[in-house]
Amino acid sequence: MKTFLLTAFLLFSPLATLAAGVLSLGEGGSLQYTDEVQKGNTTLYYNTNTLVASADDADGNGKADVWLKYQNDAVVLEAHDTDGDGTPDAFFQLGANEQVTRQYGSGIDALQRPEAESFDSLIKGTGEDLVGDLSDITIPGGGIGWLWWVLILGVLAGGGFWWVKRKK
Repeated sequence: MKTFLLTAFLLFSPLATLAAGVLSLGEGGSLQYTDEVQKGNTTLYYNTNTLVASADDADGNGKADVWLKYQNDAVVLEAHDTDGDGTPDAFFQLGANEQVTRQYGSGIDALQRPEAESFDSLIKGTGEDLVGDLSDITIPGGGIGWLWWVLILGVLAGGGFWWVKRKK
């Protein structure tokens, strides 16, 4: 009897972990996950070691505000809770290079996702230089490099002359 129970447990326990939960994204559909990992205000949802979704509590009220749905390691859906009820009501469907291909949902008017023209426009303001003025930066010890080359060439030339004289 013990052998039967052990065999049954070993056979069916992997099936119990396959469907740990279902994450509902409202109009954005739902997805199944096997593991849930909490990191700060963000919850990561995995399906057999593959990241399938994340939920973030951006305002710290204990309810998720932003959800991301992943497919093949890329974000395919971005969902937002604009009215604070804990369920997403504004959706951005993303295509190649995470560009918005569709916007929908009852809360879409309250939330407009700005389109970035380039990566630089995301990280700097208008008229700002990304790096700044680098003209006053000097590299210490940069003027001594040629001296090492002369020394190495001198040693090699001296060794060559010594070798030729030794052979005669």
